[in-house]
Amino acid sequence: MEEAISNRNQIFSVRLAEPRDGSAIAALKYALQVEEGNRHTIAPNAELWIERLFGPDRQFEALVAEHNSRMVGTLLFSLKYYTGWPEPAVYVQDLFVESAFRRRGIALQLLCHLAAYAKRQNVAHIELVVHPQNPARHLYEYAGFVGVEEALTYVGGRAMISELAERRTDDSAESTDRATHAG
Repeated sequence: MEEAISNRNQIFSVRLAEPRDGSAIAALKYALQVEEGNRHTIAPNAELWIERLFGPDRQFEALVAEHNSRMVGTLLFSLKYYTGWPEPAVYVQDLFVESAFRRRGIALQLLCHLAAYAKRQNVAHIELVVHPQNPARHLYEYAGFVGVEEALTYVGGRAMISELAERRTDDSAESTDRATHAG
């Protein structure tokens, strides 16, 4: 999947991540969180990234963009399944390019490589969520993504999860607790 891309006399390559990339991916993810003002939400733990990217219970995959053998961008994604749909979707969790390497086509090429991956996997669609004020919206629209005006994204954090779980009113609570611990 690796391909060299020449843009503005710079050569970049895009490829699927490998276990040796864990530290660099963690560092880019941390840089994204700092840039977005969410520094407290993630620790740059390379071992955790390697486990979640390449372990037996992998949770997501990554594409990486390199310049002169140095990682300058990454796109983290996972498959997302919908009840009743025969094929999964690809969910873009994060797309980040270091500021010094932006506006050189790297983010677009990461999306293009993701589309090639999705096509090979017979994926129904690629999905991402972006803040309305995020300037990357222009990139996504340029790439062909369409906003879904009819949908809202709701999120419940740990406190909500705990509170809602405590509101169970029937005896089935015990059976659902056992089900989550069954192998």
